[in-house]
Amino acid sequence: MLQTGFASNQRNGTTARSWASASIAVILILAILITCGGTVAAQTAPAGEARGTAAIPLAADEREWLARRRDIRLAVDPTRPPYEFVDSLKVYSGIASDYVRRINEALGINMEPMVGLSREQAVEKFLGGDLDVIPCVVVMEKWGQRMLYTNPYMTSSIVIVTREDAPFISSVRALTPERVAVLMGYAAQVYLEADYPESNWVLAGTTEEALEKVSKGKLDAFIGDLATITYATQRLGLKNLKVAATTPYRFQMAFGVRQDWPELVTLLNRVL
Repeated sequence: MLQTGFASNQRNGTTARSWASASIAVILILAILITCGGTVAAQTAPAGEARGTAAIPLAADEREWLARRRDIRLAVDPTRPPYEFVDSLKVYSGIASDYVRRINEALGINMEPMVGLSREQAVEKFLGGDLDVIPCVVVMEKWGQRMLYTNPYMTSSIVIVTREDAPFISSVRALTPERVAVLMGYAAQVYLEADYPESNWVLAGTTEEALEKVSKGKLDAFIGDLATITYATQRLGLKNLKVAATTPYRFQMAFGVRQDWPELVTLLNRVL
């Protein structure tokens, strides 16, 4: 199990209650991530006439807008559990998929993931106008001119993970970048390269790859988001890792929508 060691490293000491609270927090995060996962099924209700108690009232112009755009193409990341992923049966799964399902039901639409694409291919097609919505995107300034954001629906913290027997680490500045992995192309890399432009971080292809190298002592640490780390550590069964320190970085997840569809942003926000 991933331990939370950053509290015990602080010089003013730590009570047993702090340790218990930290452990419970990690367990709760894992429970939420596991139970929130879902799959997306096509909806059959007419656009704007959703089934069940989740349906929201729509004005006539909103129903007309949705009726003309019932099938909405999603750009998804197939390998980003627990947020979103495509499982072995090619079913779109994870936390974001549950939000997609609920929105489909509430609005009576069919937001459908375009599987078979890598994350890079999906983003490229979205930016080129071939796909309509990114259901799980980090709210970042660099995307601000290329898509519209909904209200954020999820927040995660970026932390430092080391082996349990690693020396005390107080912050990012205490690390040797050449011995620290970050996930290539994701938020942690963007934040770190902006704040430490002279540093050469080890770019990892997957969270699992990075955590296994830290576990085996091939790297000193991994900097990534707590939710993904918790999920991956449990899945891999790594028992010699701990959250050694927090960082000042947090990020928010939202739906990213093509720029010419502000009407959809308004509707999604009403469901979120």
